[in-house]
Amino acid sequence: MRLQRNYKLGNRIAITAWSKWRINDHLLPFIKLVYQNWAMIDGIDKETTVPGRFPFPAGITNPSFFGGKKINIAIGSDVTWKENNFTFELNAPIYQNLNGIQPKESLNFSVSWNTNF
Repeated sequence: MRLQRNYKLGNRIAITAWSKWRINDHLLPFIKLVYQNWAMIDGIDKETTVPGRFPFPAGITNPSFFGGKKINIAIGSDVTWKENNFTFELNAPIYQNLNGIQPKESLNFSVSWNTNF
């Protein structure tokens, strides 16, 4: 179903597989593999185009430059201390096949903190 701007985002699917090990009550390292596949935008938002031979003023407005396939691998650990749970994760792509001109991911690191109160 297209909306009032005459386009719709492509479907996205992600599949994740992971394994976690309990070293002790406080340390749980893990490894994760994530596959993502997302389709191009269907249609064009006319409000983001300009007249002429090159209707897209920036790559982000070109619907052909959206979507692709990617596989990431992540390693990390859950660390518990008292009522706190910290998660540290290092994530890197091992395969990227993106549609058109898009920035590729190189590496990311995340930290999260959960607590009960």
